[in-house]
Amino acid sequence: MLIRDRAYQNHCRIFGFQKLTLLDYPGKMACTLFTGGCNFKCPFCHNSDLVFLPENMVEIEQEDVLEFLEKRKNILEGVCITGGEPLLRKDIFKLIEKAVSRNLVVNVASNGLIINEKMAKKIASSGVRSVTISLDASNEEFHDYFRQHPGLFRKTIKAIPLLKKEGVRVVVSFTLTLLNYKDCRNVVGFAHMLGSDAVNMSEYV
Repeated sequence: MLIRDRAYQNHCRIFGFQKLTLLDYPGKMACTLFTGGCNFKCPFCHNSDLVFLPENMVEIEQEDVLEFLEKRKNILEGVCITGGEPLLRKDIFKLIEKAVSRNLVVNVASNGLIINEKMAKKIASSGVRSVTISLDASNEEFHDYFRQHPGLFRKTIKAIPLLKKEGVRVVVSFTLTLLNYKDCRNVVGFAHMLGSDAVNMSEYV
């Protein structure tokens, strides 16, 4: 179920900030921002606090993040924005544009649900270099079951070519589990058939 509150959607709320990572953006010295709020409640999510947003979570001011980026603009090469689902926040693009203006390459992680043609164009025009999209099976039945959202598979496989059409690099993220590990080769082949540039595999259980 999508979050409908307008103020909640418009404000990009940051609840996590990893100041240096060599893993989230391969080949780049980057930092990672974790936005709050998500349109899914995946049972395996390792950032569940960002989904449910308990009252004791401390919000990080955007100004503090931007100040850090300014100070490190000659050291950092990239910014990874994950969540939660970052694209729920309409003003996420303002933050992206400010990062890009500091000559930082930006990657956004998304479940792909709301990436339609209009969103793909907006992502590209904001300066996003790459998008990481979750794809956990080569078939609709398992992917939708795994993510607990009917219809997600079809929207995900439409999102990839839409992003590629706009010149955005796409990385498919495959969460490897005991339930889907046998489908790994199929997912890799399917992802490349859709036009993805790379496939990233992360082990869950």
